[in-house]
Amino acid sequence: MTNEARRSILVGQIKEESKSWDIIGMITWWSVRNVDISQKDFAKLLKECGLPEKYAREHNYRSAFTRALHNMEEKRIIRLVEEDDTRIIMQFTLENKVTSGGDPKLEYDPETILEVDKTIYRKSGSFEDALTKGRPDIRTKVIEFFYQEKVRYNSNDITRYVQNILGEKGDIISLRDQGCNYFVPAGYQDVLEKVALLVSRLGASTMDWFPIPDTKVSKARVSKAFLDEMKKILEGMQKKTDEVETGNKEVTDKWVQNKLAEVEELRLRLERYAEILPPGEVAKLEEGFTSLEQKLNPQRKLDLGDVVEPKEEAPKAAPKEAVV
Repeated sequence: MTNEARRSILVGQIKEESKSWDIIGMITWWSVRNVDISQKDFAKLLKECGLPEKYAREHNYRSAFTRALHNMEEKRIIRLVEEDDTRIIMQFTLENKVTSGGDPKLEYDPETILEVDKTIYRKSGSFEDALTKGRPDIRTKVIEFFYQEKVRYNSNDITRYVQNILGEKGDIISLRDQGCNYFVPAGYQDVLEKVALLVSRLGASTMDWFPIPDTKVSKARVSKAFLDEMKKILEGMQKKTDEVETGNKEVTDKWVQNKLAEVEELRLRLERYAEILPPGEVAKLEEGFTSLEQKLNPQRKLDLGDVVEPKEEAPKAAPKEAVV
């Protein structure tokens, strides 16, 4: 990536009437509350805000199943009994408060055992067929909630989508360890404005932002936040790769290729911010990326330029005689 391309991302202007100021980006934060929207309505809203409708996708079956169980939790306890590669077994237990001899107490009545056959779901995609065991009325209710939750979004979902959209269509850096405040480069102001419009039209939600001036102090703060985030990501990827090397994790070629693609995305992201980063820190991250690639793909063929001819060893000098 050229310096000009990097500057188009990190440097922009904010205008007010006849005045303008140079900025490196924006600081943004949001509060997403009381959201309950269907997939169809969310897709429509995305389009109206100028964002891709692809973000209105169904939840995976595991998430939809968990949400369905959550809807069934009133006055009952639902616990995982067992899970392996082929099935999930859940126990439903009814909880009632009763009075016996004047003293109130809780009584527990096992209602049913629910079993999901993962193999059936993988083959057919039918949750009804995969739900092989369970009391008929409870089974029917879980199926109903499953399909309802599969295409509905709540406040937590929208918070996740805000981060995903800003990360994929632009860039976003957390300025605090606990999140809440984020930096978005100046070149992605248009994306930020679209996402802010989207959030403002969901439930009782708000999203605000203001520009960050192009100063040495601002660049230093963004640089530190970026480096902290990249180092944390790199450490996490190295840990997963180490598990592969020690044989504690089984992997497929697809997993390896996905991880290599992630490394390349991190490298491209590093290029976007390189001009405001200390050169030494850039070099350390590059070394980390190269190390990861070698661990992920140790069988890669070396370029001829990588091959170094062994040097001939110099003849050893004869030992000096001891002086008596």
